Amino acid sequence: MNGMLTRPHGGTLTLPMLAVLTHGFGYDVPAMRNTRWYGTGRWLPAGVDAITLGNRVYFTPGSLESLSPREWFGLIIHEMTHRQQIRTDTLAGFYGSYLLQSVTGYSRISYEKEAYYAHSQAIGGNRRGQRAQGTCLWEYRLAGAMQNLAVGDLLLDSTLSEAQKISALTQLCRSWRIEQLSAHLQATQNTGLTGRRLHKTERLKARLQAKLVALRQSYDRDYN
Repeated sequence: MNGMLTRPHGGTLTLPMLAVLTHGFGYDVPAMRNTRWYGTGRWLPAGVDAITLGNRVYFTPGSLESLSPREWFGLIIHEMTHRQQIRTDTLAGFYGSYLLQSVTGYSRISYEKEAYYAHSQAIGGNRRGQRAQGTCLWEYRLAGAMQNLAVGDLLLDSTLSEAQKISALTQLCRSWRIEQLSAHLQATQNTGLTGRRLHKTERLKARLQAKLVALRQSYDRDYN
């Protein structure tokens, strides 16, 4: 599907799309690679384009025509965020917690909040009206890299080899992730918090700073 799925009606994610998930979001490669997509979700409720069940994602056949490539990109990021959550919290932990939280309403489910945020990071917004900071991943580009093509352009370009796409997407996504972490770290500064909330924020800042340093050192070693 437009350089993102191996078959028009499902299959698995392409290697370039796996590179986006790995280097742009830090998701687990085996979990992403072993997830299969099925365009047989006629049973999904109205307004739902896809659902993740274990290592399978079911999407409505109509979404192939109704969604643009950009929207498909956002949908894939959303569902693969759920796949990563399952990988982290286990199948039972994810669905058990999801069902318990759903009692308070869909919009308050922590897993959905995270998935919708990743969705907005990917394409600059989502159906819930959320928008992430900075340039969305779909539009992200680096001057002088691969003829100034953006991530979305690279995924859709049929003239490039798979190896060329993977190489360019890896650099773009690593650079974008560094910018996103920098913005996240900056947003934690001068919060005016005190007590336990301040202590929790300081621990978060320390983790972000350590991750950012490691990513920058790795990027500089490979590209500068």
